[in-house]
Amino acid sequence: MDLALDKKRNKSKPKALARRVSGNPSDIPNALLIALALATILQMKKYFQIFITFLILSGCGQNATEMKTPENANEKFAEFIGKKKFIEENLYPGIADEKMRPIFTEKINKAASDFKTIAESEKPTDIEYQEKIGIGLSRFADVYMELDTEDRERVCSYFEELMDIVGLESSSGQLNKFMYGFDIETIPDEK
Repeated sequence: MDLALDKKRNKSKPKALARRVSGNPSDIPNALLIALALATILQMKKYFQIFITFLILSGCGQNATEMKTPENANEKFAEFIGKKKFIEENLYPGIADEKMRPIFTEKINKAASDFKTIAESEKPTDIEYQEKIGIGLSRFADVYMELDTEDRERVCSYFEELMDIVGLESSSGQLNKFMYGFDIETIPDEK
């Protein structure tokens, strides 16, 4: 916008524009307050992203599918929580930094407890489980830089085990996003 003076009215163009838009140039301070409020919100980017994620998962465009909890789910949750985690098995070489084992184990076990709580509810849904996956993965945010590739893969495989216990077929792309930084299923195929 050109800030030159309007020679006919001897007023600056921004004030004249404000008068035309709102009828009152004193609304400019209100607009500045709104702009400052928006800037503050944008500074809280982390919290804003978490809020948007929950908003998306809580039903925008998705219908919750009620799930039937398997009869042996409580036994499987107890077994899962009780087993030693991040140990060498199959192709996983074991945790890269041994001092992180109890921290990572606690985070995974909290996710298992979250799943168990939903499984014991009257009408568990896929979206409730997916929300708990998001919360569970967000617990690793403070130690994400400590996770090497194999550890991230193992975290994802633990979540897949929890999904298998309750029969949840999709994490809604969250495991891919945690592992790779994006959901590989949403990338269009090149032809």
